[in-house]
Amino acid sequence: MDVVRLDPTAEPTRSIVAAHRAFAESVTPTELVFAVDPSAIDAALDLFGIVEARAVLSIGGLRLVEPGHLEIKTMHTVAAARGRGLARITLAALVAEARGRGATRLSLETGTHPAFEPAQALYRSFGFEPCPPFGDYPTSEHSLCMRRRLD
Repeated sequence: MDVVRLDPTAEPTRSIVAAHRAFAESVTPTELVFAVDPSAIDAALDLFGIVEARAVLSIGGLRLVEPGHLEIKTMHTVAAARGRGLARITLAALVAEARGRGATRLSLETGTHPAFEPAQALYRSFGFEPCPPFGDYPTSEHSLCMRRRLD
């Protein structure tokens, strides 16, 4: 399966971003949800994903934190497509894209609720390790920041 660049303002991309936000809000206090708001997607977020029969099945984004440091945002696979390894394929493509852009560090923020354990396991399998909050993320029991060196 190929990972392609997505138009973050088009459907069905907006729908999967909204589903990702709704999932996060269902298990995390709203004021501590850092998932992208679909109405606030901007050009600073490059979204990639897997599309099958015009349906977006898996997404992940990259956002610049500072030169050489990118953040993974909005990793989500639709429920009906889970278990097919699409998140792994998407994450591998994001890591390769970050390397191709010359990034030396890749970070992310995810939740700590048990519903996020599969995502945490995936990130760990790619060499991501817990780290202190970065960027504007506050310290919170509902949030886990992770990073990986790319050099």
